[in-house]
Amino acid sequence: MVLFFAALAPVLCLIALIGFLKIPPIYSALVAFLTAVVVATFCFNQKIFLIVMSIAEGVSLAIWPMVIIIFAAIFSYNFITATGRMETVKKLIISASSEKSVLVLLLVWGLGNFLEGIAGYGTAVAIPIGIMIALGFSPFFSAFVCLLGNTVSTGFGAIGIPAITLSIMADINPNISTAFIVLQLIPITVLIPFLLIVLTEKSFKKALKYFPEALAASLGFGITHFLVAIFLGPQLPTITGAIAGMVFVVIVSSVRKKRALSGAKDQAGIKEKPTDAEDANINTKSISSSDITQNNSTRLSAKNILNALSVYFLLLIFIALVSPLFPQIKCFMDSLSTKIKFYPGEAGKTITFYWLTTPGILIFLAVTIVAIADIFITKKPPVVFFATLIKTFKNLIPSMLTIIFLVSSAMIMRYSGMIEILAKGTSAIAGSFYPFFSPFVGALGTFITGSDTSSCILFGEFQKRVALDLGINEYWLTAANMSGATAGKMISPQSIAIAAAAAGIAGQESALFRKTAFFCLFYVIFLGLVIFFFSDVSPLILSRF
Repeated sequence: MVLFFAALAPVLCLIALIGFLKIPPIYSALVAFLTAVVVATFCFNQKIFLIVMSIAEGVSLAIWPMVIIIFAAIFSYNFITATGRMETVKKLIISASSEKSVLVLLLVWGLGNFLEGIAGYGTAVAIPIGIMIALGFSPFFSAFVCLLGNTVSTGFGAIGIPAITLSIMADINPNISTAFIVLQLIPITVLIPFLLIVLTEKSFKKALKYFPEALAASLGFGITHFLVAIFLGPQLPTITGAIAGMVFVVIVSSVRKKRALSGAKDQAGIKEKPTDAEDANINTKSISSSDITQNNSTRLSAKNILNALSVYFLLLIFIALVSPLFPQIKCFMDSLSTKIKFYPGEAGKTITFYWLTTPGILIFLAVTIVAIADIFITKKPPVVFFATLIKTFKNLIPSMLTIIFLVSSAMIMRYSGMIEILAKGTSAIAGSFYPFFSPFVGALGTFITGSDTSSCILFGEFQKRVALDLGINEYWLTAANMSGATAGKMISPQSIAIAAAAAGIAGQESALFRKTAFFCLFYVIFLGLVIFFFSDVSPLILSRF
């Protein structure tokens, strides 16, 4: 029991520093790292040389591919923002409709998920909130629904880094774990768009009118999310799902309006149908202080849309080319790799560093090609590319160091035996009921750190070890950590703070937390039941992949 609490010390330290003392993550992660070193040395009798080798492996894994993917994802977002492409994406969405429920789906479920897929780090909450408030939505409501919507998509946010990190930390096949994650999240994925509509209309009866759009959002995002995750892996499910969801919503909304207008014309003497803006009772005249003035007559050309999304169209092509869809190309690209074993002996794992197929490199390649095209076609100066690159690096230094400290701590805990002790103790306490609690662990990790990625670093291997101790499929419980982590995102202090700041409601964080906490609790309990009751059939599911 003493060893159990000693092994728990680095995690408890992180919880106390971030969760209660509000110490910045970089310093909290550093203290947790030092705590892991001390515990490994004095409680688990780990030799200094072996601790150094654990740290070397942790630093290497953190930098490649985790940090490189996070940096590349944020850089791509900053680049398309600096070049004006993000403004085109906003205009495209706003011009699609002025009905408030449709706009909520497009902005929260569409744009929010798209931003989460390409960047994460609060962009998926902050940007849609700003647009919604400019359109006339209540600031508190805007913050609340954006937090609620920024959940399912976070598992594959920032070009899939949380799911990729989970597979690295738990040493499992990323494609199989990705498939399990999307399977577990299907019910929540279907439910959230309907919930957004009901919350917007404040009446189930009124919301029925927009259920076709909600269904379109669910199926458009859900089906694409599932298929891309299964066949292409964790990098693009959220981006492609968001785009498909928005397209489905716009199509269904247009069909519904045309049918309603046709029915009105068939009735003799009917008065002229009110406009969408009148029906929505929101302000569509002033979107922001910049020149994003919109109305439904605004139409962007296919050329503008293609240009705005060019980085991510190229990325889709690159990821598809190095996926199992093209086995010969994948085999060749994967061969350009280096294998290194840091930790000696049988316990040490051989780490493979893929130099060209890691998503970070593919993102950089896509951005570079678009930047070169800008220079020669639109005559934009190259200074935008390099200035954005330098600015992104400077801004992300604290986050990158935090990831390095956390991964290094996890490697020390793995090789010293701390995670094994924690897993055995937990499995002995919870027994066969542990699968129900597994998503709560993932949610706790995100709540503490504000990051799905960090939750996977903290608890990914722990979940796998517990699964092995209990004789449960390890993919099922490691996926449960990610599924639970998506729920914790909506109530993490970091997310609440970003939402409150973006909505201009500083001081109402507690009220925002209380409102989201109810939905988070339902979310995690529902996931717990799914994971508990289907844990026995998970090996059968695994055999299909």
